[in-house]
Amino acid sequence: MKKTRLAFIVLLSFIAVHLFGQQGNGLYVHSLKGSILHCPYTAHAWSQPAIKQSVTRLDSIEIAKNSEIVLIDGANGHVYRCTEPMRDNILHCIQIARKQANNLLEALSRQLVANAMGKNRASKVTVAGVTTRVEIPDNIHDSIACLAIAAAQQIHLTDHASTLPKWSIVEQDGLMHFVITNDTQETYCVNILAYNRNTKEVSLCIVPSPDTDPLALVLFEGETMDLSMFPFIPDPACDYTLFATKKIYSPAAVQSILRYPSELNCK
Repeated sequence: MKKTRLAFIVLLSFIAVHLFGQQGNGLYVHSLKGSILHCPYTAHAWSQPAIKQSVTRLDSIEIAKNSEIVLIDGANGHVYRCTEPMRDNILHCIQIARKQANNLLEALSRQLVANAMGKNRASKVTVAGVTTRVEIPDNIHDSIACLAIAAAQQIHLTDHASTLPKWSIVEQDGLMHFVITNDTQETYCVNILAYNRNTKEVSLCIVPSPDTDPLALVLFEGETMDLSMFPFIPDPACDYTLFATKKIYSPAAVQSILRYPSELNCK
């Protein structure tokens, strides 16, 4: 009897450790509002998910009208806010959340373009509408990636306060997002860099889908960009800094290069 009980306790401990590991490195529930039901892909029983519960992209999810589930990918801190009423798998929920974030960014970009054009400003960035695609050779993306690495590694050494736009972190409901205000007399393509002190990895915080126009992250003089559509889970191992360039680039392309810094030839 004692051996059976001990084996049972060991089994429970193994399951608990396994689930905790999934929650730390995989997809898990951050918050819930309204009526949400979840069904694991290996089961057939629906139930209300719990906060911090691990889920997979193949699991089924039912989201009622006026309800919301916020999911976090523990591997990278990305947040997916699912509000669309549906009865589908979680992967579809994530895809819709990404698309909605991209749409909100492009809507904000259109408003900033309208504001800038309405004030008759002479911008150093030629903007012909957010549907314009900017063709940039790969070596430009390499240069941008090298610049990002150099900027991230000097977060505590350089003071850009007087020469670049201002930025701030807004924290709400355990999540954070960035707000950037361009109080300079220049036009910049903006982003936020994350530098992980433990792994020494550098990454862009704002990475819209590859088909999102790079002009969506152009910030004109006197304008503010509230990036609340791209929330993140705070990472105490990371330092953050503004990344502003005069060149327009594809964040998705630069992010893919930053994953393999050893292949870069930065001078």
